[in-house]
Amino acid sequence: MLIELENLPQFVAAYRELCTYVDLIREKYPFIATCFQYPKISQFFSESIVFHGLQKGLILSDEGPFTELHLGGGADIMATKPNGQNLRIEVKGTGDKEFITVGDKDREADYLIWLLCAELKSDLPYPIATALLLKRPIEHLSDTKGRKTLNTLRKQWVGTIDKIIMPILTPEPIPTV
Repeated sequence: MLIELENLPQFVAAYRELCTYVDLIREKYPFIATCFQYPKISQFFSESIVFHGLQKGLILSDEGPFTELHLGGGADIMATKPNGQNLRIEVKGTGDKEFITVGDKDREADYLIWLLCAELKSDLPYPIATALLLKRPIEHLSDTKGRKTLNTLRKQWVGTIDKIIMPILTPEPIPTV
């Protein structure tokens, strides 16, 4: 499910309300505070942010512009280059807990994009995310699957990890293509 650009502010507001509620419960019941966690970053949200970033040319600009983008079809996002080549893009999103679970589909993608959204629960009017662009993960990660922390990923990754800082919300909506 793609969250349209005009609905992203509502998602961010709802996410922040949930985090505030968790904070209130933790304060009210400190003896069981650790039982309540912040909500996970929804796959719909992280995929939508990456999708719109691809449309705008903020992500993988050296591979685009893309002639077609769609969710699903063998990957979280399928991106078609002008030469007809399809890129399989898998997306992971995390808040302030910097870990993901990596499966076969993630390792075999052309790109694994890890969206770090720690600022999402802050009061910043225009939070940003850090997108880690992991090209051909199967060539750079050990053949272990499962849970990966950011530090583990950095230790196991062979080569450089491209990183971009991108807006989650902007004063002006990101125009669609």
